[in-house]
Amino acid sequence: MPQQYSIIGQPVVKSSGRGAAIESNTRWSAVQQFARYTFDVDGRFWMRAAPAPAGGTLCLEFGRDDLVWATAKIPFHDDYCITEISRNGREIRLRAIGQDKEWTWQMRLRQDVTDPVIHAVEVTRGQLPAWQMELAGATLHTHKGIALHSTPVDGSRFRLGAFTQHGQLFDLRDWIFVEQDGYCSGVVALKPGSWSAPAQNFITAMGNGQTLELQFPRPGDRMVRSWLLVHASTSEAIRLNREGIDYFEPKDGYPEFPARLLARHGYARPERIANISSVPRPVPRSRFPYGNAEDLRQILSLCREHPQLTGGCPFWEGRFDEAAETMLNALRTALRALTSGAYLHPLGNPVALRPVAPAIIMYSMLDALDALSESQRFEGASLISALAELLMSRDFYPHHVAMIPEQQSGCVQQIYAGMLNQNFNTDRYATVGIAGCALHWHRHARRWLAHAMQQLDAQLDSYLYPGGTWEESHTYANHVKLCLLPLVEAVKWLPDGQDWTADRRFRELCRFFVQLLSPPDKLLGGARGVPAIGDHGYRPPRHPDHYSYSYLFAWMASAIPTDRDYFLWAWQQSGRQLTLPHHAQVNVLSPIFFAPLLRNVMGPAAQPDLPERATLAGYGAYCRRDFGQPSESLLVVRCGDAWGHYHPDQGSFWWWSHCRLLCADADLGEGELKFRHDGHNVVGYIDREPMQYLWRHPYTVEQLAHLADGTDRIECRVPCYAWYIGEQKAEPIPPDKRPVVVRRFDWLADGVLRIVDLSAGAPGGRITWNLHVPAADARYDSSEQCIIFQLDDREQLKVKLPFAPESVQLRKLKVTWHLRCVYEERELVHELHHVSV
Repeated sequence: MPQQYSIIGQPVVKSSGRGAAIESNTRWSAVQQFARYTFDVDGRFWMRAAPAPAGGTLCLEFGRDDLVWATAKIPFHDDYCITEISRNGREIRLRAIGQDKEWTWQMRLRQDVTDPVIHAVEVTRGQLPAWQMELAGATLHTHKGIALHSTPVDGSRFRLGAFTQHGQLFDLRDWIFVEQDGYCSGVVALKPGSWSAPAQNFITAMGNGQTLELQFPRPGDRMVRSWLLVHASTSEAIRLNREGIDYFEPKDGYPEFPARLLARHGYARPERIANISSVPRPVPRSRFPYGNAEDLRQILSLCREHPQLTGGCPFWEGRFDEAAETMLNALRTALRALTSGAYLHPLGNPVALRPVAPAIIMYSMLDALDALSESQRFEGASLISALAELLMSRDFYPHHVAMIPEQQSGCVQQIYAGMLNQNFNTDRYATVGIAGCALHWHRHARRWLAHAMQQLDAQLDSYLYPGGTWEESHTYANHVKLCLLPLVEAVKWLPDGQDWTADRRFRELCRFFVQLLSPPDKLLGGARGVPAIGDHGYRPPRHPDHYSYSYLFAWMASAIPTDRDYFLWAWQQSGRQLTLPHHAQVNVLSPIFFAPLLRNVMGPAAQPDLPERATLAGYGAYCRRDFGQPSESLLVVRCGDAWGHYHPDQGSFWWWSHCRLLCADADLGEGELKFRHDGHNVVGYIDREPMQYLWRHPYTVEQLAHLADGTDRIECRVPCYAWYIGEQKAEPIPPDKRPVVVRRFDWLADGVLRIVDLSAGAPGGRITWNLHVPAADARYDSSEQCIIFQLDDREQLKVKLPFAPESVQLRKLKVTWHLRCVYEERELVHELHHVSV
């Protein structure tokens, strides 16, 4: 006999099986209490639900056996609403609709077969109050951004959301567990590419003794989010794997269990992998992406004539069996990383997948030479197709919002705090595009290639500054070209291919670093180098860890025939680098780009006409003198709003005089001070570290001029909006207390560099003045009130101080000296004299 309930005097029948619901043909109205429903799904977990009366709260309990994992309380504010609960196999669906359907709410809960997991997908439309979930336990374990933390629950605050300021990916790695009696219950952010309303869509945790409350805000309009509710033994839930996986080398291990759940329940579900990696048999033959098999044989012949091209790559050395195994291992490792959680190590990002694109190219080259067995061809094609599809998923990287320019609606720059990590995305879509070129016969090849082309076009539109500054990559040296050039060159060879080298934006990107090449530097053995503003060091061309990327100038000379001499000159001037040891990208691809130059015989290239001075939007400004002469000199000032990859270096400068580097970053852009403010030539603050790398504040070059007396002037403005207080943590500075530094560089006609600093608002009214000089010796000369840096037996740099500082510190680093002066805040005028003795 069915039970009866009354709503406004009318009988409503509640059925007892599948599809249980509350129904009425009249206006929905408030009721006092409904029965508590229990769903036992295949004996693995149960959910008890008390549907909300109108304007009340829907209560959900999740548990197993007699243990409650979590309690959810979901309020509704409407006087008229209906709540429905239904079951279909292992899936439970809940739905609520407001009056006149002004708002709707749905949640789908699905039980996993093999893991103690409930997968939740929540969709709302319209304004609804936040709801909360309660988890019991005294110990809180969180994984956010780059670290695992364990703390008492009491007083804890934590934000779990669709974005992280560390990797600038959606939070594939974020999770939170509460431990009690050897078990953990918690929530893992899942399928973040489906999370909408990113500015407001997150989960905040607030601890209170033995209970953790998770707050789930529900912003207006349409909101979607997906997450896992997990219950497992503590050792399983937070186990760290410290062994590493091949070249991914996680330094501190990764939380394997949650990471595996993310992959299994998110974008890398096993059934999806099986579907997308399905390729026909026999496998269609792949072609050489940069021509035909005969072209490939000619390059192999050139490698025999020029063994320095091979860089130890087994393919170019003719060891095809070894090359095939190397290629398959790289692809296997990458797929395992994406589907078992190794990629989700906190240090993991798409950059860790750099070996994938060269492995795909190596597959196509081996296949073009008929050097693969049928089983190798099938496995390789299956792996490539699975990897391409996974990397194309917006749950892997939020490409659907990452390319929206800051001025357009829907841009998430403010959430990213000024950093959309473009290198991550370039690695990702370039690999997808290479897969489309190599497996041209695949049913998804055109889609992969179209995606890569759309992303490249959008990236050039959104994150290339006028003049060629590329978002982030001005600090990541030429890494972006290492990803893009193989794709751009392969696309040319397609029947309906596109020639990106004719695109003005792409050519500006490629030409950018040539204009910044240093004078022929004595430190580099007479070669030119790129100022190490950012992550790359400034090293001699034959240094075992050389990262000048000089070989890329030759790649560009091959890929962009219209600028051949321009780039060939840059390659010849920067060290004639061919390959790098143990570097899969370079050693697989270099012969392909060098071959056209070798065929045409690389002769001397004419010196280009480089500007004497220029402002580079997003980057800073430079002045150059006596280009091509023994007295060649260069001043480069970093001040621009392009994101600087964790380098608080706004207002810093590099200075060469008469082919000698005089002022640089600490240890030429390396060492312990690399990511510190006082590791740059800047005005700093006592016991305070400016956080400059997460915001796009107006770091601007306000003047670049050549004065009548021969002085070159660069003036820049560096405000400070926040103090760095810990890993990814900032303390905002109130507007009326924000310090600002105005720096003016006057490079006088006689070679003296005068630096005028005007600082205002420094805490305590005291500032530091930092300088780094690659010198043999340094001393303070009280008679002249200057610091004398002895460069060699014949040359000195004298730094004349404006007045006696409160303190002077000279510290010898590995390669450079660090000068640090403390002053009372006032206008400072330092003069740097390069003199012969």
